[in-house]
Amino acid sequence: LSIKSVTSYKEAFEFFNRYRIEQQDIMTSLKLDGDNSKTLYLDNELRLSLSRGRSGFGFDFTEQIKNLFPRHLTADAKELKVYAECFVDKDYLPVLRQKYKSDGYKTAKSAAISLLRVQHDKEDYGHLRAIVHGVEGLASTVEDTFKLAKKLGFEVVEHKLIHWECIPASYTEFKAWLKKNIFDYYYDRTQ
Repeated sequence: LSIKSVTSYKEAFEFFNRYRIEQQDIMTSLKLDGDNSKTLYLDNELRLSLSRGRSGFGFDFTEQIKNLFPRHLTADAKELKVYAECFVDKDYLPVLRQKYKSDGYKTAKSAAISLLRVQHDKEDYGHLRAIVHGVEGLASTVEDTFKLAKKLGFEVVEHKLIHWECIPASYTEFKAWLKKNIFDYYYDRTQ
């Protein structure tokens, strides 16, 4: 669903129904709109962190991401690539605007970009969040990846594993199920 916009229950039903028919479980998670970071760990040491970059060239976030991510891991992997969305707590945006006399902190995402590109006061990083939504090289399933990432000290995106047997076969039942098991589930966890 993250690749393609879904604009109706019917499209969502078709998507989930494919998993039910193929008897495959599906991991759902919140879609976050922050500044994307890719962080590389080699031999359990944080080595490099970059923004995604529009033209293939990203900004180097390595020093600033050390305010958010562990510098050293106790993972059983030679190389890990950690993918996260970074944003500033909404309530802290007025503080940043006042403190730095700048309009560059209009949104949670633009404020994150500022904090990651240029060194700020240490206290400001307490309001910057990096939510991990993927780690290459950690585990063989998304569920295990999220569990292990959490154990290693990362904040992980809110997620829920849906077993294929739980997905209703009827469109009418699916609409009620989707509201209760997906929409309400995430709404309750983000309030």
